[in-house]
Amino acid sequence: MNVVVAAPQVPILAGVANHTFVIGDKGPTGTEAELLDRVTHIVGRLQTLADEQVAAKSNIETRWINNVRAYHGFYDPTTEADLKEQKKSRAYVKLIRAKTTALEARLFDLIFPTDDRNWGIKPTPVPNLMREASQAALAAAQAAEQANQAAAAGDEAGEAAAVAEGNDHASRERAARAIMKQAQDSCDLMQQEMDDQLTECSYPQESRDMIHDACLLGTGILKGPLVNQSTAGQWTDDGNGNYSLSYDENPRPIVRRVDPWSFFPDMSARRIEEAEFTFERYLWTKTQLRKMVKTHGFNPDAVRRILRGERGGVKSRVNLNYLTQIRSITGDSREANISGRFVGWEYHGALECGEVCDLLRMMGRHEEAEEYEKRDDPLEEFRVVAFFCEGELLKISPEYPLDSGETLYSVFNIEEGEGTIFGYGIPHIMADSSHATNAAWRMALDNSALSVGPQVVVDKESIIPADGDWTMRPGKVWLRTKPRAQGDTAKPVEFFDVPNNMNEIGAIIKTSMDFADIETGLPMPQQGEQGAHTTQTFGGMAILQNAANIIFRRIVKNYDDGAITPTMRRLYHWNMQHSQRPEIKGDMSVDARGTSVLLVRELQSQNLMFIVGNFLSNPNTGPMIKGYEVVKKLFQSLMVPPDDVMESKEDYEKAVAAAAEQAAQQPNEAQLRLEVAQVAADARKAASDVSLQIAQLNERTEILRLAQNRELTGAQIQALLAGKKMEIDSSERKMTAEIGAEQMFAREARARGEEPTGSGGYVSAGAEPDKAA
Repeated sequence: MNVVVAAPQVPILAGVANHTFVIGDKGPTGTEAELLDRVTHIVGRLQTLADEQVAAKSNIETRWINNVRAYHGFYDPTTEADLKEQKKSRAYVKLIRAKTTALEARLFDLIFPTDDRNWGIKPTPVPNLMREASQAALAAAQAAEQANQAAAAGDEAGEAAAVAEGNDHASRERAARAIMKQAQDSCDLMQQEMDDQLTECSYPQESRDMIHDACLLGTGILKGPLVNQSTAGQWTDDGNGNYSLSYDENPRPIVRRVDPWSFFPDMSARRIEEAEFTFERYLWTKTQLRKMVKTHGFNPDAVRRILRGERGGVKSRVNLNYLTQIRSITGDSREANISGRFVGWEYHGALECGEVCDLLRMMGRHEEAEEYEKRDDPLEEFRVVAFFCEGELLKISPEYPLDSGETLYSVFNIEEGEGTIFGYGIPHIMADSSHATNAAWRMALDNSALSVGPQVVVDKESIIPADGDWTMRPGKVWLRTKPRAQGDTAKPVEFFDVPNNMNEIGAIIKTSMDFADIETGLPMPQQGEQGAHTTQTFGGMAILQNAANIIFRRIVKNYDDGAITPTMRRLYHWNMQHSQRPEIKGDMSVDARGTSVLLVRELQSQNLMFIVGNFLSNPNTGPMIKGYEVVKKLFQSLMVPPDDVMESKEDYEKAVAAAAEQAAQQPNEAQLRLEVAQVAADARKAASDVSLQIAQLNERTEILRLAQNRELTGAQIQALLAGKKMEIDSSERKMTAEIGAEQMFAREARARGEEPTGSGGYVSAGAEPDKAA
């Protein structure tokens, strides 16, 4: 954690209240001097343990210094001095900075999307309850089948027993489903509460700083949940007109980024979960120490002695050389000094029962010490949180903030270390490629400087400059000092060109940059630039992006396991232990969704579109799918905020219920439209028959008239009538076929729930009757 500064909100440890401290009382175990000696010995032992971790971490901090230097584009002091002495180029290609910032931006964009959270809470009882509900439903179905068989066989007793058993299983099924719903409701409320707490404590901003630490140094650290207590205070009246400023506790959990330079865990551990203890270093000013007496509950007498310098306890051998080097890298030549500051430590770890009792008595908490003495057992571990400074105990919390005993620190590494808690950052991973690129670039500049102009050889005995200046420039006059001897072909001035090897050096630079892409897993397309071999098609780009995301899945999985899961699990435990809202509590588990959701948005959107188009509208598979959630996920995968384009789920369910109610009233209206359509079809058929008969009479009349005019024979008239009959029969068959086809279309439309229009088409069942007609 950074040095605690005077701010409106100051983090303190969970579950720790302010106490009234009494120094000088004699405890039951000895005199005040003996107690003070024992406490001094305990604090001294912790101070020595902290100094050992600082020394063990020195090699890691040296690596971090090199990372910071490379990130800002500076050579180490030895290389810088050699290049300066040899008058060679000192240019530095900031390739490491580009790769580091690209990874940092990419990770934050993936892990913290604007339209979704990277974590979730789900109730753990769901699988068991669903299994129980399924078994109860199966047993109820079997009991119903047995009741039917008993009824068929006339066994009334067997039928009654089967019915009773079925009712019992059905009630158990309903109870299981009710418990499932209650668990899900509590889970939703818990998720809302945690989301609100993380928003208040600026969790994304703290995580962004932690991700920067991880990309640059290799390790990022989050700490929480701490308790946020307002330090603004409130003026209260004691009833006699006397006002005083009081600080009311309003505990709210917060999460904070921890400065890796000030974090010293058990250096013998390989994972943070294996660490027996952790130390965190602070550099406090006098103002901060005074304020922490009120905000953090620090021992006021101990703070007074520190400020007055009355007692010289065991002081830390603090080495702030890293701070001096960082300042020199960034252009500040001041040396780091801690004059006017006090080096404080926060210890998380176990102590012996007797040590805890001595520390409590030193703080004037004798009753608590006696309670702890009753619990003295070698099998019980007493984990505490203690603050100390210059041999003085400032505060102790014998009750660990979380009953689970889990460490409050989460560690995220870009590349895991094999034998240490701390990992490796981008500057260390691509250090050799960066060195090769910079060496080649320096060679290119030096070679270009030599080859840009010729090397000049001047015979100073043959000529001299007229102006006495040996610098060459246009129009310059040179004087010959001696005549040229016969047969002397030597020129007084000669020019020699230095070969330019930029092509060969450029190949070295390109190869080094390719190696950097391979080592870091950050090719140019992942940095927003199109590489030389990038495909030009959309499908090819999608395949390439999917393949490149494999590296990010590994890193994001490290973030899921190292940061999201433990931090959210501790926040859930804190709410279960300290929250005053019983409705949010239940048996739940954390679901880290960095790799499962956020990295596969392109592929996820395609899959969701396929589900919507093929399964959601299918009458067989549609009831199996949660349509509202599928569409919401589809909008999220398309980077469109669902709340901006979708109705709320409550409004959606109301609209679905209204549509179902309206559909239930449609059959009577549909039947009426069918009958109207049938009557219309019958009327058209009758009209067709009448028209046909009229046409036949008109045709016969016309034939007789022609016969009279043309004096046709009877045989000719019969032949003409036969031809006309064939035409009429053909017209009748055609009309019959059309009417049959129309009726068939009407039957098919009714089978699909649609209504015929009366002209071979159809309308939806929800259309108005007049439009259907």
